[in-house]
Amino acid sequence: MNGKVFVGWNKHLIESGNYFYAFSHLPYHKLNLPSGTFSFTCIRNPARRVISHYQMLLAYKQSDSFRPDYEVEAQWLGDSFSDFLDNIPKEHLLSQLYMFSDVFSVDDAFDNITSSLANIV
Repeated sequence: MNGKVFVGWNKHLIESGNYFYAFSHLPYHKLNLPSGTFSFTCIRNPARRVISHYQMLLAYKQSDSFRPDYEVEAQWLGDSFSDFLDNIPKEHLLSQLYMFSDVFSVDDAFDNITSSLANIV
């Protein structure tokens, strides 16, 4: 599309702005998007997202597939869902909040989200 590409998970390319569409799980506060970049996010029910993540890792552990990123995360499982909640790093447990606040503040996240909306005029 006009010489632009689709980009995924690559911070350097996302920050360059030379794409038609880009996506990432990087926190918004860790990206330096070019001025005028249109962005959107999807926010899931936080409890359902954590349960889904746990179930995904359980299914992975029981499969014979290999993914290096899941290997690290599968170590968080422990012997129960309670162990998982104790083991998962805060940045992952509260990833939707951390996406917009590096200090896990709801007010900070809200301000960061709404300030980006102010630039859409």
